[in-house]
Amino acid sequence: DNGTFIEDLDEELIWINVFPNPFKDKLNIQSPMPISQIELFSISGKCILKENGNGNFLKLNAAQLNPGIYFLKIHTNQGQVIRKLVIE
Repeated sequence: DNGTFIEDLDEELIWINVFPNPFKDKLNIQSPMPISQIELFSISGKCILKENGNGNFLKLNAAQLNPGIYFLKIHTNQGQVIRKLVIE
């Protein structure tokens, strides 16, 4: 395996918007293709939230989470993308 190169990524995966970032309690996830699932991971790699999607837009309520850095894995039928999040 030679890894994944930028030119190998599906163009639509690049256009997934996660906003606002940083955020306090509500996060919006907008995608040009349907989102099948999202997973939120702590900085140590522990999965702390898993939620199924059914459309191109999801709202994540993170009011119960501690401030810090997290990673959001977004699953679509075109592949997966990971975004770094900052909760204030």
